[in-house]
Amino acid sequence: MNKREFFVKAMEAGRFSDKRWVFAAFSILRPNEYGFEGMKPWDILYIDPERYEGKSLVFIDGDGNVIELSDYAYDYQNPTPPYQFKDKLKLSSEEMVNLKKKEIETTYGNVLANWLLCVYPFGDKIDYF
Repeated sequence: MNKREFFVKAMEAGRFSDKRWVFAAFSILRPNEYGFEGMKPWDILYIDPERYEGKSLVFIDGDGNVIELSDYAYDYQNPTPPYQFKDKLKLSSEEMVNLKKKEIETTYGNVLANWLLCVYPFGDKIDYF
């Protein structure tokens, strides 16, 4: 799975409403001392690489399985968050209910804002901005 697919699926699953998920996606966090305990589908978890087979960042799919993103490599020595608000992606109307065009090039920040401010409270009533 790639970063874009993971992000879209997490948005569809409602993870945009969990500030911990947003912080984990768009910033660098300290490792979670509890490890995998309490993990939710589509979670992003920063973990201590010494405790978990050298992994520092783990992504969880909808079934609770640990997955690796094909286009993201986390460097524990020089960490960067998985997503940047201004990074671009293409989005289709099948992936975003308030998108009236067939496809649009937008940013991760705009997608997050639209899910949180338009889709979550109003569904498809307010067009994508």
